[in-house]
Order: sequence, then C-alpha cells, then structure tokens
Amino acid sequence: KLFWVFATALLLISSAPAPRSFAQGNGAINGRVVNGTPNVPTSQDLEVVLHRVRGETYEGDQRTRADADGKFSFTGLETSTDYAYYVVITYLGVPYSSAALRFEPGKDTKEVSLKVYETTEADPGLRVSLNAIIVGEAEATSRTLQMFELVTVVNPGDRTYVDFSMFLLRLRR
Repeated sequence: KLFWVFATALLLISSAPAPRSFAQGNGAINGRVVNGTPNVPTSQDLEVVLHRVRGETYEGDQRTRADADGKFSFTGLETSTDYAYYVVITYLGVPYSSAALRFEPGKDTKEVSLKVYETTEADPGLRVSLNAIIVGEAEATSRTLQMFELVTVVNPGDRTYVDFSMFLLRLRR
C-alpha cells in the first residue's frame, strides 16, 4: 500500500505544470537558516526555495542561496493576501519547510527563521503523542466513506531521525 501512495505522489509531481515566473511586486521575504542541533554551525551555501501558491493553485518557485551567516532574501513578491509563500530547504537530504507566509495588508516584508538539524540513524526515543482517525462524510451512491488519520510523532532529541530501514522492509512485502 505504501508503494502505491509514493508512486502516485511521484506521478502527480512529475505531471505538474512547469513553474511560471512570478509577477513583479514590491514584497520581500527575508530569512535565516539556523542549525537547531547545539554546537553545530549552519552549513554555508544552502539552496533556499520559495514556493508560491495563489488560492489552491501552485504558481512556481524562486531559488537563492543562503550566505555564510545563513541569511537569504526573496524580493519582487506580490503582497496580496491571495498569495501564500513557503520557504523550503533541504539539509543533509531532509526537507524543512516554513509554515505558510502571507503578507499583512499594508506590509511589504516578512521575516522567517528556518531551523534545520543534523541527522542520526539512532532512534532518539520517538513516540506517538496523538493518533486519531477522523471519520467524515459517507457517500451512499458510491458506497465510500471519507476518513483521515492524524499521527503526531514526538522526537525528544536534537537531531532528525533518518533510519528508513523499516520503510524499505514494508515496500518489499
């Protein structure tokens, strides 16, 4: 089952339309990449990607690089509240994303700090703090039931856990 979820996701990503260039506005998103693992400096020259969504439509991305201090900036952005921006950084093979960034009316700058972490394959004591199944609408004609499962996993460590061996074992079954 997991294989089909990932295969479907890859198909959707590969069939997405090519990103369009952003219309020019007067907004700016300024940010900094910070390493959340104690006593470890932030890597230099990280690629930072800004994704733009208008309503429910993905409109493309812009790319830049963080400087030696982890600082980055995107300019020429539309500031309408119709737009949401997401900053994404891949560090040591793990993607990290900001929450949706929206400009407040009358404001043309946003600040964001994005934490990245060193990785570990040693289980730091992961635990599930919430596991809920939400049952939605039933459709009689198609005999379907909408369901959503929410699982919150807590990592008490200061590194990102990246051991995918259990995932790979499930794919082979």
